[in-house]
Amino acid sequence: MEKSGITEVVVNNRILQRFNGQIKKLMEAAKAANKKGGSSLKRLINAWTNGPKKSYRFSVYYNEVSSIQLENENMELSAKKRKLEEDLVEEKAKRMRLQEKLNEALSKAEKKDKIYKKKIQETSP
Repeated sequence: MEKSGITEVVVNNRILQRFNGQIKKLMEAAKAANKKGGSSLKRLINAWTNGPKKSYRFSVYYNEVSSIQLENENMELSAKKRKLEEDLVEEKAKRMRLQEKLNEALSKAEKKDKIYKKKIQETSP
């Protein structure tokens, strides 16, 4: 996860169960080493921090985590898309109203043009 740059993730149940199992194993090993006494607890802690204890490691696959950052970005983009779609509908409605007004003005102008043409024809000899 460090390499990918993802800081916050939501993990699934498999990862949580595996992680809880590993913690349980570590606690049992620490308890047993503490009962033995002496330097066994110190050796166990050194083995955990310095040694390659493969039994305490597990893999987390990328498809098992869901990035909160990506989900938030997706929600923001969806909201922007929705707003842009609403704005587009409003702009189309405005354009249709303007087109209707333009058509009305043109038809009035044509009617007046016909009236004036008739008057000019009537007055001219």
